Amino acid sequence: SRDDGGKPADAVTVANELVARERVEVLAGTLLSHVGLAVADYANQRRIVFIAAEPLTDALAWEQGNPYTFRLRPGTYVQAAMLAEQAAKLPAKRWATVAANYEYGKSAVEAFKTLLKQHRPDVEFVGEQWPALFKIDAGATAQALARMQPDAIFNVLFGSDLSQFVREGQTRGLFEGRAVASVLS
Repeated sequence: SRDDGGKPADAVTVANELVARERVEVLAGTLLSHVGLAVADYANQRRIVFIAAEPLTDALAWEQGNPYTFRLRPGTYVQAAMLAEQAAKLPAKRWATVAANYEYGKSAVEAFKTLLKQHRPDVEFVGEQWPALFKIDAGATAQALARMQPDAIFNVLFGSDLSQFVREGQTRGLFEGRAVASVLS
């Protein structure tokens, strides 16, 4: 096993080491979507099976899919579809979004916005926040969302970003009287 450090280039380097030096016949793992895409491309070029354990981006199976890559979890679109169906039942008309600024966050927000508008054409998206992955300024993000005055928030943050955001959001009253639809939390 190797640590990809959350970096696509490092992931490809360690995948190559495992294949060349350790003679592995199947690669498995990765957490982040952009890292999974890099390893999937490597697997396709080397014609080696890659079991993507965690990456959720639909690009892994759709536009950048290949016959050597298999994902174990439901993708971004499926998760967004489940949430959009439930979110459409809320009285909220003004929505704001918050997601890490990388492949998974971007694709999750895009899918949710599209699907929610299909269910509820009267919904308006009043703003977005795109903090850097694992580098969130949670106080500033919570304040920016509050200034948008949404009725509800679609959240795609996770891990340490999510815990910091929830802490700051609670402290600043961001969630009072607002629905939150949230992936991975």
